[in-house]
Amino acid sequence: MAASLLPQNYVLDLHDFAAILLDCHARIGGRFANARLTEVAKAPIPLQTLPSHILPLHYHTVTRGQSRITYILRTNPSDGERVTISTFADPSGVKTPNGNALTRRELENIFWRCKSYDNGYVLAYAAQRVFERLPSTARLRARTSSGYEIICALSDVVVAEIDIYPREACLMVVYEHCLHLGPTFINMTQHLSGFDIPMPWVYLLVGKPHSAGLERDTRKRHTSRIRPSLASDWW
Repeated sequence: MAASLLPQNYVLDLHDFAAILLDCHARIGGRFANARLTEVAKAPIPLQTLPSHILPLHYHTVTRGQSRITYILRTNPSDGERVTISTFADPSGVKTPNGNALTRRELENIFWRCKSYDNGYVLAYAAQRVFERLPSTARLRARTSSGYEIICALSDVVVAEIDIYPREACLMVVYEHCLHLGPTFINMTQHLSGFDIPMPWVYLLVGKPHSAGLERDTRKRHTSRIRPSLASDWW
C-alpha cells in the first residue's frame, strides 16, 4: 500500500512489521536459499554427519565460558525450490546430540538464525526506509509478551549499535556432494557468528529518549536480528 493511501493515524505494530520484513528477506535472500538442516551439534560432542576435522581450530577454544553450537546444512544442486520453515528439515531427518526430534519452535529458531545471519544492518536499513515512507503522523507500537505496550512517533525510533559478548558461538556449515569427483568429495562453506568478541550488534531504541547518551538511555531495546516466532526475544 502506498503511503498516501494510509490513514493519517496509522499505527504500525513492530512485531507484525518484523515478521513481514524477515519473511520478505527469507524469500529473496541468496544465502541458505535451498539448504536443508541435517544436523545440530553441540561441542564437545563429535559431529555425526561430517568428520569433525572440518571444524575450524578456534571452534574448540572456549572464551568466557561460551558454549558452541553447529548447524550442518546440505544443498542439492538439482533442487531449485527455495526452502521454507516447513521444508527446512532434511527429509531423512535431523541428527541431534540427544537423538530427539526438534520441536517446531526449535526448528523455527534455527531457520531464522540462519536466514538472518550477518544481515542485521541490512534489516535495520530496510526498516528505516519503510519508516521514511510512512505518513509523518504514523506511529509505532511495540508490545511485550508480559502485556507492556508503548506507542510512539516514528521520530522516537533510533537505530543504534553496541558491542556484545554472545553466550553462544554458532557455526553454520553448508555442504553439497560432488559425486563427479568421487563418492566422498564435498563442496563446503562455513559461516561463523559470535567467535570474535566483542561483536557489534545493531538494535532499535523505541520511545522518547531518556538521555542524550545511548549508554544511559533506558528506552526498551529491540534487536533487528531476532526471529519473529520468538516473541519473548523481541519484546
